Amino acid sequence: NVGFRRNGVSTDDDKPTGAISDRAGSATSAVFARWLTTIWLTVATVLGLITVCRWFAFIHQLRRSRCAPHPALEELTTRLARKLGLRKSIRVLVTSSRVGPAVVGLLRPMIVLPQVIVEGKKLAELEPILVHELLHVRRGDLWISLAQTVAQSLWWFHPLVWWAGRLINRESERSCDEEAIAELRCEPARYARTLLDVLECKHRLRAAPACPGVRPVDVTSSRLERIMKLGHGCH
Repeated sequence: NVGFRRNGVSTDDDKPTGAISDRAGSATSAVFARWLTTIWLTVATVLGLITVCRWFAFIHQLRRSRCAPHPALEELTTRLARKLGLRKSIRVLVTSSRVGPAVVGLLRPMIVLPQVIVEGKKLAELEPILVHELLHVRRGDLWISLAQTVAQSLWWFHPLVWWAGRLINRESERSCDEEAIAELRCEPARYARTLLDVLECKHRLRAAPACPGVRPVDVTSSRLERIMKLGHGCH
């Protein structure tokens, strides 16, 4: 192309071809970046909405399936909470739904126990589960679960975020197992039997969304073997 000047003004033909190509490449990159941002924000918003909807459905289900108060169980929980150094008042909700055991509530923690686990059990047999859930409160695992949920919604595209979340859940359960045995000073076999009772209800129980707890899916043979090898100390 031959450039020319008219009245002292240069035309577009005077501009280098490389500059035009750079401008076109920058425009393409900007469009591509906008598309990526839109996709990321859309998926993150959808995941966040799904989590919020699941949470409200869970709370609604708990309110509908609330069982009669259990004063003796609440008194035992209060006593165990004081033993563990918890100053918060921890409530206990026995529910006829198939959710739990779990601990919910950031500011006002509450232990959710399915009726299928409570019925026919002595209070002493429920101590390991209660201590396990109380230790989740003491460790601040509720806040960690919230941070995990936010991180997985924002960085949904990064496999290491999901992998790290699974590791955090596994280590959290291991820590609570060890601390429960140490605090109760009970035999590992007794604690393992409590987990087996939860495992027997595997097909009848569901995990609470984004809440720590004794989930049947986490009661594996390797976990039980590890518990049996523990003494009364905490690693």
